[in-house]
Amino acid sequence: MTDQQPFSILPGITGDFQKSWKTAGIPSTEPHSEYLGNYVCAGPADAVGVERGSNQQIEINFTGAPGTASGLYFALTFQLLKWQYNVTKVDEWIEVSPTHREYYERTLATKSSLEATIKEGLRSAAQAVADYELVKHDLRKYREIMDYFAAVEIAKKESDKEKRKAKMLSAEHVLKSMFMDQVDVHTQQLSLIEMARNRWPTIMSDFYALSGEDDTVEGIMKNLGISRAEAVVLKSKNTLFREWLKLFGQTVRDRYEMLLGLVAARKKSIEEYQEWIKPYISRYKSMKVGHERPEERKRAVTAFADLTGQASFSNSIRLWAFKPYRAAEYKKAPHVKTGEHGKFQIDPYDSWAKMFIKDPKRGLASIYPWLLNKGKKGDMADEIVDELKSAWQSSKIPGLDASELYYVLFEIDVMRLGLRLQVGELEDITFNIKTWVLSQNIMLVKQVERVCMEREIERYIEEMLGVKRDDKSMSEIMKTDYEDLFGKPEEKKPNELKKLMTELGEAVAGVKKAGGEAGKALGSHKGMFIKNGPYESDFAERITKQYLIPSGRMFGNITGLLMNKMGVG
Repeated sequence: MTDQQPFSILPGITGDFQKSWKTAGIPSTEPHSEYLGNYVCAGPADAVGVERGSNQQIEINFTGAPGTASGLYFALTFQLLKWQYNVTKVDEWIEVSPTHREYYERTLATKSSLEATIKEGLRSAAQAVADYELVKHDLRKYREIMDYFAAVEIAKKESDKEKRKAKMLSAEHVLKSMFMDQVDVHTQQLSLIEMARNRWPTIMSDFYALSGEDDTVEGIMKNLGISRAEAVVLKSKNTLFREWLKLFGQTVRDRYEMLLGLVAARKKSIEEYQEWIKPYISRYKSMKVGHERPEERKRAVTAFADLTGQASFSNSIRLWAFKPYRAAEYKKAPHVKTGEHGKFQIDPYDSWAKMFIKDPKRGLASIYPWLLNKGKKGDMADEIVDELKSAWQSSKIPGLDASELYYVLFEIDVMRLGLRLQVGELEDITFNIKTWVLSQNIMLVKQVERVCMEREIERYIEEMLGVKRDDKSMSEIMKTDYEDLFGKPEEKKPNELKKLMTELGEAVAGVKKAGGEAGKALGSHKGMFIKNGPYESDFAERITKQYLIPSGRMFGNITGLLMNKMGVG
């Protein structure tokens, strides 16, 4: 559910891979490619008009009465689930012309209702954040006072009498200031401040010098060397302070305990508001009108069906359907190796997968720059991959099996069009279906892309709530704004991706060199003993015959289902 263009699979690239890989995407596997064997990404590289006769891509169109096109869509998706595919909707938009009054008003009413719900939810969440910060501020103040009382209790445990008195006076200093500022000052003419101004200039400093053991007038006179009149006043003030200290201490403890609960409750309410509002935002994003997207606004100018004054609607949907795919062996292979269930035969997060994910100009990071942000364990990309691999090996993601090296992926673009004419209504639907055979490292890249699409909603919500901005938390922004106060943030290593590309270039060059040397030694059999990478590298005999042709039968099942439902053939 994102406005970003998908990380598409590109036509095959020949020659120097690093120099020719200029556009964001995954180059499709082609015969005689230097990178053949490092990954498999075999599918239709040309447009539908060129590939029309192949068993990898087709465009099927159907026009019928209202509801029939939608019936085809659901018949296909339900059958794909029965065939044990994992079916995922990765994008959708809708456009309704104002002339189609009933549908237009219904769509706008649904969107308006969602907007109102989202606005109210954001307002409630913002208020919860404000309440949380207010309560947290009170908690900080009371924690500070609790620290003063804790210091008094620590001082009481001192065994040496003289040291204990010194520590008690130091620990009580701030509490005595609070007593004078918040309690004693309200006695007006009898307050210590007024007495210091009018009669005894040193009475305030004398009050700070009193401990809990100074409980007699004579003792105060002797210890401080002051008059009886001042000593009488100080004894009274000290007695009042000690009583206030007991009452205030208990009040502070009760208040601190209550604030701890309020802070936890406010924090939980913020989390609940965020979770509660996510489905509404997700639904709202999926209903986004096509003309709200720049690419669709441009396309609408030349769209033949979007006629002024004509009642119509259009709905675009993109689906992924994938499952493990094992080559059909027509005879017993000498080196057949199957993976242990729940464990990878080969780590899918190899240098090629890292490059297709992390390259900031041509990888997934070019579409989702936050993948390169620093996380708890390396980059955000590394964290996502770790989570995916763990779920992959635990069989928590339908359609993925850690013991399998290859997968079949169908990209299905659906365009549903409805028209209301004077002679009646009709519904048109077009299915553009592409078949891809992928090695597990490329499937990992596609799964990371799927997770990125899902996390875009999370990031969108965080930005709307003010938790993050430009992929950075508020604390990170604050530290960047005040580097002198917090220090400069840790810089990322700029050579990591450059090093990765260098290693890949050296690996490709090494295979080409080895192949050339083997060719000189073996003559017409050159390169037959050189294997490039852990995946299939024989395009003509293995990839084409053992993978693409059988996947064509799976492709035929899907197209045959649609044709049968349409009553064709």
